[in-house]
Amino acid sequence: MSFADQVRCAGVVGAGGAGFPRTSNSRREADIVIANGAECEPLLHKDAAVMEHFAQRVVTGVRLAMEAVGAGDGVVAIKAKNQHAVRRRGGRLPRHAVRVKLLGDYYRRATSTTWVHEVTGRLIPPAGIPLARGCVVNNVETLANMPPAAEGRPLTRKTLTVAGRFARR
Repeated sequence: MSFADQVRCAGVVGAGGAGFPRTSNSRREADIVIANGAECEPLLHKDAAVMEHFAQRVVTGVRLAMEAVGAGDGVVAIKAKNQHAVRRRGGRLPRHAVRVKLLGDYYRRATSTTWVHEVTGRLIPPAGIPLARGCVVNNVETLANMPPAAEGRPLTRKTLTVAGRFARR
């Protein structure tokens, strides 16, 4: 079974919020895989929490995605204010052709074209997609879900941010 089929069978979809199917990103060729770990709204902290608690799974997911699309480069893009999420795990993400790109501490329009430009400098044409410029972009939680999928385990958990005013019991 191909990696794309394993991801599909495990129920892995884009965990960034839109729920996009990930198999389309696993069947094409690209030269870079970008892990989107930069929250797009002020009260969200899910991506930083995923990287803090599951850094090795994120890196393994990036490596699996790199292998699936033939990429030679992998980048975890994270806001500088959240760099503690990767620093807590021994000072940096584990090495394996995956690097960290620290982004500014402002909230961007949450599109993969934004991440491609900020990480690579490449511009996506109007109505284009990152693959048009050799890039695959996935949320860090999506990538953290890929190693269990590659082992045949289904996706059964979702990380959420709970924010606002609520009663404690």
